[in-house]
Amino acid sequence: MNSSALNSIVKKQIERTKNYVAKTKNAIAAPVIVTLYQDSVIFVDKVPIVPIFQLANFLEEFYGNLEKIQTIEKANQ
Repeated sequence: MNSSALNSIVKKQIERTKNYVAKTKNAIAAPVIVTLYQDSVIFVDKVPIVPIFQLANFLEEFYGNLEKIQTIEKANQ
């Protein structure tokens, strides 16, 4: 997949995550993309793209990778 398409997918996932957080009380979320077509975990704009076969391992190591991952939370109002 070319980088332009990948960047577009990442931006859309970030927007979906922002919409979820805006509608959910006290939510903090991290956009993550799970794919069938990739060999290893990569990060694009701090959004992890995780092959489905590595999802369990990614979740086990989630807190260790948290500083690399974009998180979104509702702004205080």
